[in-house]
Amino acid sequence: MEKLKNYYGFKLAIFFFIVGTLFLISYLIFKDETIILLGYFYVLASVIANVVIVIALSIQLFTKKNNKEKIFINIALLCVNIPIAITYFLIVINTL
Repeated sequence: MEKLKNYYGFKLAIFFFIVGTLFLISYLIFKDETIILLGYFYVLASVIANVVIVIALSIQLFTKKNNKEKIFINIALLCVNIPIAITYFLIVINTL
């Protein structure tokens, strides 16, 4: 189970980064307001999913004695998406 959560945290971080980047590129190419709306709901869903996974990994970090480094790396990878999302938001706002 522990390997699955760690693997899932890493894959989730990569997935949300790729999908967010695709939303940004799509908006910059097409300038369609529908993409902004879809991106808004995507960000809400990704925040909820990331928070749930970070909480689960944080609990695991403090309760498990092994693999603490891997768990911490997964938490860090999930948190790296925060400044990326803020940067993407600022890019969209400045192009409106």
